[in-house]
Amino acid sequence: MKQLHVFPHSLFPTKWLLWGRGFATVKTGGDASGSNISGSSSDGWVVGLTCLYLMNVNDVLALESVIATAELQRRGTRVADVKREDEANTALMKELTKDPQAFFQKLVEAVLALSRADSAGISLLDEEKGKFIWPAVAGRLSCYLGAGTPRDFGPCGTVLDRNAAVLFQHPERHFLYLTPITPSLEEVLLIPFHMEEKPVGTIWAVIHEVDKKFDAEDQRLLESMSAFAASAYRLLVMAELLTPLIRTVAR
Repeated sequence: MKQLHVFPHSLFPTKWLLWGRGFATVKTGGDASGSNISGSSSDGWVVGLTCLYLMNVNDVLALESVIATAELQRRGTRVADVKREDEANTALMKELTKDPQAFFQKLVEAVLALSRADSAGISLLDEEKGKFIWPAVAGRLSCYLGAGTPRDFGPCGTVLDRNAAVLFQHPERHFLYLTPITPSLEEVLLIPFHMEEKPVGTIWAVIHEVDKKFDAEDQRLLESMSAFAASAYRLLVMAELLTPLIRTVAR
C-alpha cells in the first residue's frame, strides 16, 4: 500500500522542494528539514527513496487557479439514470442498517458505478490530529486507503471552509504534496457532508483520464450520496464507533 506524506510548502520561505516517496525535503541553501503526517526524519534529508521530484515553489499556482467549479454548469450534462440510481439507493439503505462501519466502502463503490469517476472516496476529519483520513477508497486510488490530507492545507479543508462543492483541476499545482500521487488527478470533485449543520467530512470523486470531464449530473449525484455519508457518520457517532474507525484505518 502506498503512503501519502505531506509537507505544507507555505510554511517555509524557500525556493525548491524535493519530494520523494516517504519524505519531503526543503532545500534552504545548506540546510534542510523534513516531515510527514506520521512523524519526521531525524536529520531532514531524504532517505530510502524510490522516486524523487524537484519543484520550484515559484511555479505554484494560486488556489483559485486550480478551482473550476463554475465549469460544471457550462458543460453538457448527461441525463440521470434514474433506474440505476434508485436501485443503488435501495441497496445502500439496506447496507446502512447492517454495518455502519463498512458502509462507507459500499457508498464509494456506488459513486464509482454511477458517476464518471475513475476513483472515489470518503474523507473524515480527525479534529484532534488536524487532518483528514480516507476510510474508504474505490477505483484506481484504492491503494491510498487510510491516507489523507491536512485540515488547514488541502482540497478537503478548502471544501469544509467554503461549505460547498468544489471542482479542482490538477490540485497538485497548488497543494504540492499531492504531486507523487498516481494516476494523475485530472479533476477532483468534492462535496461536504454534515452533522447538525456542521461540515464534518467530504465525499469525493476523481477523474484520471485526460479526455473525461465531470458535469452537473456528477455534482447532483454526489450531493445526493452525501446524505448517505451524513447518515452513516451520525450512526457511528451515536454508537461511539467513529474515533475507533478513524484510528484503525489511519496510517
